[in-house]
Formats: sequence, C-alpha cells, structure tokens
Amino acid sequence: MNRTDRLYAIVEELRARAPRPVSRQWLAERFDVSARTIERDIASLQQAAVPIWSQPGPDGGYGIDAAHTLPPLNLTTLEATADGGFRSSGRD
Repeated sequence: MNRTDRLYAIVEELRARAPRPVSRQWLAERFDVSARTIERDIASLQQAAVPIWSQPGPDGGYGIDAAHTLPPLNLTTLEATADGGFRSSGRD
C-alpha cells in the first residue's frame, strides 16, 4: 500500500471507530508499518487540517472528530454511471 492510500485508509479507520480512540500500535499492525510511521502519517494528516485528536494513557490513541468530517457520498445508479459526455472517442 502506498502512502497516499494508507493516509486515506487511516482516516477511514478512524471515522469508522469514532468517537473511540485507536492505538498507534493497532494502526501500525493494521497497515503493516511501524508505530513511528503511523505517528508521521497522523502528523501529516493533522497538518492537512484533518480533525484528528490524541488521547494519552493506556486506553488512549487517535480519534477523529466525526462532526467535522464529510459523510460518505451517496449516488444513485444513474449518477454513478453517468459519464458526463467525457467518454473517450478512441482517437489520439
């Protein structure tokens, strides 16, 4: 998994578990990276204004403020399959 995919997946994991915190060790095992990599990834997400908070202590970890995240995008079948007239003509 590349870093961009992992950053997106971390946000989705935190969102799915909100408001409960998730430990950095659990995230590291989940994404098969070191705990230090998770710390760097969380710092990058926070710098990008993702509303991630941390809770210290044995039951602590990282969480995301679900009130400040967007809900999943729900499209109808027609909307999801519409190509908007941008279909390639096959010519270069």
